[in-house]
Amino acid sequence: MPFIYALKSSSASNELSVTFQNNTITLQVPESWVDDWLHSNRTGFEGKTIAENGKQIHLLLEKDFKCLDNTIEDQVDNYENPLTIQL
Repeated sequence: MPFIYALKSSSASNELSVTFQNNTITLQVPESWVDDWLHSNRTGFEGKTIAENGKQIHLLLEKDFKCLDNTIEDQVDNYENPLTIQL
C-alpha cells in the first residue's frame, strides 16, 4: 500500500496540524498563511502537536527549491533557489 502525503489549507485552524488516516498524512495549513507563503520570501512553517500516544511530533513544511548540483530529478515545479538569484 503506498504512503501518501497531502497539504490542505484550513479556515478552521490558526496553526499547523496533521492527520493520518488510510496511509495518508495530511498537513493542514491555516488559510490565512497560504497566500503570504506563496508570494513572499518565507521559506516555510513549523509547529508541534501531540500524537495519540502522548508523544510530541515536530511539524515542518518548507518550499522545495531547485537543487544547486546537477541532478536528474524533475524540478520544473520547484521554487527558484535563493542562492542563485542575483541581487
